[in-house]
Amino acid sequence: FHSAIKYFKKSLKIKKKFFSAQLNLAITYKKIDMFKESIESYLETINLKPNSCELYNDIALLYKKIKNYDKAITYLNKIIVINSKYEKAYLKWLKSRS
Repeated sequence: FHSAIKYFKKSLKIKKKFFSAQLNLAITYKKIDMFKESIESYLETINLKPNSCELYNDIALLYKKIKNYDKAITYLNKIIVINSKYEKAYLKWLKSRS
């Protein structure tokens, strides 16, 4: 995984707004339990695709994983603003409230 991180970072130095490299960097960090780095990378990815409910969902799950529930709820609420019919966000939001 560490060599993949190296190559994704190298790709991003060449092309800063390379969505696939940024997303794969976030996913790779998540796979090796580097959650804060993964969140940072996902936030960069959001800048490239700001209306992606899936990206906001992944960020919310990462914040939940590091027990930052307020941030997790914040990102779930952003999903609801983008798409009020995004059922996953509602269900996670309701579970986090109970």
